Amino acid sequence: MDLNKRNHYAFIALMEPFQDPSEIDQYKRKLGFDNAGVNCSRKNWYFWRAEWEGNIILDTVQQVTIKFRINNRHYIISVVYARCNTMERLELWDELEGIVNRELFPWVIGGDFNVILNEEEKLGGLPFTQNEAIDFASFISSCALTEVQTIGSKYTWWNGRIEVECIFKRLDRILVNQDFLEEFPSSEVHHLIRQGSDHAPLHLICKSAEEIMVKPFRFLNFWRKHKNFKKIVAENWIVEFAGNPFIEFHAKMKKVKKALTGWSKEAFGNIFQQIATMEDVIKVKKDQLEIQPSASNRADLNKVETELKKFLRLEEEFWRQKAGMKWFTEGDMNTKFFHSYVKGRRKRLHIAEIVTEHGITLTSNDQIGQAALEFFGEQFQENDYVDDYAMLDHIPRCITNEENDAMCSLPTNEEVKKVVFKLKGSSACGPDGFTGHFYQDCWEIIGEDSTKMVKAFFCGQELTRFITHTNLVLLPKKETVKHFSDLRPISLSTFMNKILSRLIHERMVMVLPKLISPTQSGFVRGRSITENVLLAQEIIRDINRRAKNVNVVVKLDMAKAYDRVSWIFLTKGDPLSPTLFIIAAEVLARALNSLHKDDNFKGYGMPKWSPEINHLSYADDTILFCSGDRVSVIKMMKILKDYEAISGQMINKSKSFFYLHDKTPLIVAIRMRRLTGIRQGNFPFIYLGFPVFYGRNNSCYYEELIRKIAKRIFAWHNRFLSFGGKQILVNSVLQSLPIYMLSAMNPPKRVMEQIHQIFAKFFWGKSGGVKGKHWVAWRELCFPKEEGGIGFRSLHDINKALFAKLWWNFTVSTNSLWAGYLWNKYCKKLHPIMVNSTGASHIWRKMVTIREKVEHDIWWQIKAGNSSFWFDNWTRKGALYYTEGNMAQDEKIEVKDFTTNGVWNEHKLKEVISEEMVLHITKNIRPPISEAITDKAWWTQSMKGEFTVKSAFHNLRGKKAENEWSNYMWVNGLPYKISFFLWRVWGKRIATDDNLKRMRMQVVSKCYCCERGEMETMSHLLLTATIAQKLWKQFSSCVGININGLTLKQLIYRWWELKMSNKLDQILKAIPAIIMWELWKRRNAPRDGWITCNTDGASKGNPGQSTYGFCLRDSKGDLIYAEAQNLGITTNMEAEAKALWEALQYCIRSQLNNIQLETDSLVLKNMIYRNWRIPWELAEIMDDIHDMLGKITVNVQHIFREKATQLADFIANSAINTEGKQIFLNFQQLPSRGRKLLNIDKLQVPSFRIKTRRISNTNYNGQHD
Repeated sequence: MDLNKRNHYAFIALMEPFQDPSEIDQYKRKLGFDNAGVNCSRKNWYFWRAEWEGNIILDTVQQVTIKFRINNRHYIISVVYARCNTMERLELWDELEGIVNRELFPWVIGGDFNVILNEEEKLGGLPFTQNEAIDFASFISSCALTEVQTIGSKYTWWNGRIEVECIFKRLDRILVNQDFLEEFPSSEVHHLIRQGSDHAPLHLICKSAEEIMVKPFRFLNFWRKHKNFKKIVAENWIVEFAGNPFIEFHAKMKKVKKALTGWSKEAFGNIFQQIATMEDVIKVKKDQLEIQPSASNRADLNKVETELKKFLRLEEEFWRQKAGMKWFTEGDMNTKFFHSYVKGRRKRLHIAEIVTEHGITLTSNDQIGQAALEFFGEQFQENDYVDDYAMLDHIPRCITNEENDAMCSLPTNEEVKKVVFKLKGSSACGPDGFTGHFYQDCWEIIGEDSTKMVKAFFCGQELTRFITHTNLVLLPKKETVKHFSDLRPISLSTFMNKILSRLIHERMVMVLPKLISPTQSGFVRGRSITENVLLAQEIIRDINRRAKNVNVVVKLDMAKAYDRVSWIFLTKGDPLSPTLFIIAAEVLARALNSLHKDDNFKGYGMPKWSPEINHLSYADDTILFCSGDRVSVIKMMKILKDYEAISGQMINKSKSFFYLHDKTPLIVAIRMRRLTGIRQGNFPFIYLGFPVFYGRNNSCYYEELIRKIAKRIFAWHNRFLSFGGKQILVNSVLQSLPIYMLSAMNPPKRVMEQIHQIFAKFFWGKSGGVKGKHWVAWRELCFPKEEGGIGFRSLHDINKALFAKLWWNFTVSTNSLWAGYLWNKYCKKLHPIMVNSTGASHIWRKMVTIREKVEHDIWWQIKAGNSSFWFDNWTRKGALYYTEGNMAQDEKIEVKDFTTNGVWNEHKLKEVISEEMVLHITKNIRPPISEAITDKAWWTQSMKGEFTVKSAFHNLRGKKAENEWSNYMWVNGLPYKISFFLWRVWGKRIATDDNLKRMRMQVVSKCYCCERGEMETMSHLLLTATIAQKLWKQFSSCVGININGLTLKQLIYRWWELKMSNKLDQILKAIPAIIMWELWKRRNAPRDGWITCNTDGASKGNPGQSTYGFCLRDSKGDLIYAEAQNLGITTNMEAEAKALWEALQYCIRSQLNNIQLETDSLVLKNMIYRNWRIPWELAEIMDDIHDMLGKITVNVQHIFREKATQLADFIANSAINTEGKQIFLNFQQLPSRGRKLLNIDKLQVPSFRIKTRRISNTNYNGQHD
């Protein structure tokens, strides 16, 4: 009551009020509302004001949906009180999906859903499993719903208990559709305080767009495609003075910025308004062409359509740049996808409220802005000056004077240009608004001035604010932002600033390997993040290794590592900071490495001969390895404390953990907590995105990866993608998500198959989240187009290729810390080919399974002759260990041991290998040269001899024979969806009746695209049907092809065999695909402007109790009207005729024309066309039908019930026990079963007539039991 008084709600919904429904009027008066209602389950009460005109469109046990008219605008509100049972909730999702498919109005759905989406929405109780949320997430995705920005507590329900029995969940929420977001983009949902209930009230505030700020200049990438773009830039790249290069450059940029702004308005105008205008013009031009189909009218229409396509491409480019998706470079036009992605990101980045460090909640923009300045200003504040640099004594002098001079020398013009074109042109711009694409496309105009600035900087000239100024952007680290600590500050620099930083970085990377310890793998050329993880995994796998003391692993978390480093000399957010950070962090690395020289320090138990390692780092992510010895732990913590003091860094002990073997004595854990102040964690833990564990490689370790992929796919904006868009998304993004994990892990096959299933479900799924038929197994799609696939890649093959890379690095790398560790752990004194994988880690076992295939493709070029004589492939025919029948006697023998005075010792060679091989060696292999450089390894599967994952993938993957027709099928410029359709036709993978039967689906078949009514086959539909024949003859006659007697494939081949000029040739190759695509699009769909009318009569006996039913649908399959009635006792034919009569009567009364009338009575159709004699009892009604058929345009057709008359059959049978007419004016008024039948028919999915028969039990002798 109090809440209503304070907020003056326009609508209130109560779930399970525990009151008798008869008291609702009393509550309506108390709350001050004019209208009230209760749903059929009596658990949903709702109240609304008089100014809202409400009409219930669907009332079921778990929800009630009301359509309101407010200020001549329609809105839909669904109040939900979901059941606790998963299966019962499936009915709810089905009911609600029916609403979104029919009501194209702003929609709000809220209430108690009794399910959560992810583990972050639950605190306490049993662990969350993804299976709980799959159906709910799928419903949200299929309905294109999104959540409104929430304010208040994350959880909306509490079980009322405390301590270990306490459970909090987010069971209540409010979801809205895209139309609602368009009208109220700044809406908020407040989670209010629970009072007298275990659920929190939800308060929805509908807000229109916030006040629009003056937008700064932003360079639009599509400007570059205009023919006058460079001319405008060149004309304005002039100033009337000469002086400081920075000031001159700034003045020219300002002039160009102003010129481009004005030019864009003239050259492009408002592209969105232009598109809307041209779409209206096209409608007019089409009408003119229909009235007068002249060449001039056709030319006018083509001209406007061409112009529209140009602006549609500009619109797509605009939204693509806004979306910032670098992976989406080709495919079908996906403007809606980019647009929805941008809007979703804007909503996610909007900050509605912030809780300060003092617990104060801020909601106004001014308050939040000021608090942000204070918070991040304090975070970036310089720490107190440090004068104790004793830790720097651990750093030796590493850089020579020559190297220092080279880094400080003036850059050349070519060096500057190389850096400019190396940077990403599409990356976000800085305060000046210019992207890298501007610099790269206009380099011949602005390059000279840019290079002058760079050289002036290297001469010591101070940078101006125009160059150094940055925009600070705050990106959310969590789904819900409540505190400033949930935001990650990102600096957006000007492109010129990036050029300078990249130049310095390029020069520093040459000396970084000399400066940085091998335990630091971040931002050092030649070092790998995956090798860091692999080494950590190998070390931790031996955590239970016997040692004098217990082994301990410590994972450190540095609080705001980059922000807290003492940057005395560096502008905040400089792109060079990663390189400088690892130089600063090298102080810690050197200090930790010095512990190995301390006799009192006892380290982590390592294999014999392995390098001494007590830490691994990737930038600020650090793992320490030590023993549980008290003195050793104290020494390590002393170094960490000294590092905090000198660097400004601080260890976040609340997020740092130490890890022990599960059989470690409790006293060790207690001692570690006391000495470090850090809590104990449990395996597995995440390091650099990888699960780190010891013991078995369990599938559950990869649940987060699967959840991440599923989350990407469930994003509602993905529903706007075509097949082409999906193909690009799968190849460029979805398949790249697991690659990082596969580069250093070997997940169980079950995990990769589960990911494949997710990919397949997404790719074959239809718009709106409807499940699609998987016409081809995923493994068959994972072949190149030339081999009959569509270019996807199997994760199993990718995994092999990535482990081939690991074997290459292990074999070839001479200074890799990881490779050295593995050599000493597994190989010891043996060659890797001789080592087995018994008792090894899952990584080494996988590497061993791939080694033979990889070793055969590594060729060792003999120089000094230090390659293994038996086990390295130096003969180009494989290792002699394999080719010579395992004759190896001594694995330590090297190639140079078989030479004398610089020539091959043939006698010695013949003693150990065959004469044929000796002849090959002496004739083709150059003898080793003493004192030459070491032998060089070449990867024989690539032209340059350098290992690439791509070449390994193609070498190791499964292969098929290439198809000669693939180049014609995937024609450049042809939309992917059409090429993909042709690919499906070629493999008989489209849903024609003959293909459905081939897949053991019982279908009643008839073709509705021709007058003959033959059985529908793919060949008939696309070639021999009446319309198809006319279309093929029209086009084929123009190029001299006679289609008579040709099969579909033969006809397509004839087109592909045509030889024309280059430009015309591609068009001709594409014509067959376009013809079949247009035929397929029109299959079973009425023409635009035509209405489909299905009729049916039913009789329980003949004669017997009878009914009729009919329904009318538009060209999209949406319901216009449906009717049914009980006729009493009559015959079946009379009921069929009455259904037709009533349907025609309604069409005439409603002034409906162009009717496609479909009946499942072949007798009635033949009587209408007077092919059969009309019985006397039907004479009168048939006369009326013939009269009505003359008044409107009607095409009568016989159709099987299983094809399209299911709804008419259903409503006719439903009327058997009713009185009066049953009328259905829209989709929502249909019964649940009727809605499902309409949706099935709209998807063109046939149903089946099921008959059962009794089968007696018969033994093998044919006798009954």
